Formats: sequence, structure tokens, C-alpha cells
Amino acid sequence: MILFKNYYVVILLLLFTSHCFSQDSNDYYTTYDSIVNKVNLPVYNGILYQDLDYHAKDSSHPYFNENKYAEGSVYHINQWYNDLEIKYDLLTQVLVLSPPSSIKNIGIELNQENIKAFYIGSIKFVNLSNKFDSAKEKGYYRQDKISNQIDLFTHISKTSKEFITSRNVELKFYTSYNFILKKGGQYYTLNDKDDLLTALPHKKDQIDKLYKNRSKASHKNDLEFNLFLLKSLNL
Repeated sequence: MILFKNYYVVILLLLFTSHCFSQDSNDYYTTYDSIVNKVNLPVYNGILYQDLDYHAKDSSHPYFNENKYAEGSVYHINQWYNDLEIKYDLLTQVLVLSPPSSIKNIGIELNQENIKAFYIGSIKFVNLSNKFDSAKEKGYYRQDKISNQIDLFTHISKTSKEFITSRNVELKFYTSYNFILKKGGQYYTLNDKDDLLTALPHKKDQIDKLYKNRSKASHKNDLEFNLFLLKSLNL
């Protein structure tokens, strides 16, 4: 159910107030004013997000990079908003904004239609849903600029699998990748060597050699290999 902005502000402030009865009154009102001013920004508008309650089988989790909010920026309806706390849920493919308070386990799920791009740290993600027919998957694409003419877009997603133990049900999360290569104004799916040769036929000899030696290199995943490969081609 969509939680309209005015209702969200009321709920957030009520929750905040319940945590603050023991605070010094001056600190309380200073923090209260700060929250009101920040929540009034247009970016603080979306569906209420509740953190997933799960027992992890190992250190895996459903989020990009780390299992916590990180400093970032969001391009929301034609304007950048900086110094935000955000995280990207790769299981449900939603960008989550932390409310400007100390309340835990509650966030704002931002509407993808309103988000053109965002940064988590120095890593950029973009919304390609209106750019390319094969970019119809829900969520965003990580953008890595290889050269002035070449960009690698990576759709990162996670799935989960249940493991039943004597005490509870534990989840393990698995990461998968889909790639799109932008060359000039053209977009190419990039799922295997043949796709890369279609996009870069003039680099065939180098591509053949790099794929042949792939097993000898140390790459954690397909994203790391593709970045290494494209940068090695000196495009």
C-alpha cells in the first residue's frame, strides 16, 4: 500500500517522539526541527520499507555491497539529493532511503519511475528501463565507464535459498549478473564471448586471447572479469 508523504511524516515523527522523552529539551527540539526540514524534501516520498527478517546461513545478505545503509546521492525527479543514507535491496530490486532519525529497521522504498540515477559511495547506478529493450528487468544497472565511447552496464540481482536447521530456517543469498555494453549510441547484450565479438569485431584476436587465459586469472565473479577484459582492450 502506498504511504503518502504527509502520513509518512506523521508516522515518522510519532515514532521519533516515542524514542526521545528522556532527551534534553533543547536537543530534542533541535533534532525535531532537523527531521521535519529533511523529510519535507521531495525525495522522502515512497512506500514504507521493512527490513527483511532472516537468519543468514553465512555472511551473505540481500543488499548491494554491505548489509547496512551507506552514504549516497539520488537523482530524483530532475534533481540530485546528496548526503543521504541509502541501500539497494538486490533481492526485491528496490532502492531504500533511510529516514533522518535513529529509528531502526524502517526505510522508504523509492519509486523507480522517479529515480534516474544514484550513487552508493563512488559507484553509480542508472535506470535504463526507457533506454534499451533488453533493460526491462526491474531495478537499476551499475554503470562503469570504460572509455569515452564504451560503458558497461551491469544488472545485479540476488536470489535466496532456504536451509532448514534444528533451530530455524536459514537463508543463503546468491548473486547473479546480466550485462549490457554501450558503444557510442548502440546497446548490446553481453552474456558471452559471441556477444562481445558482435559489439567489438575489430578486437577479435585480443578477445580470443583473453578468454583463453581466463582460467589463469583471478577474478571473483563475471563482473570483475568483464571489467578486466574491457579495460585490457584499450578501447
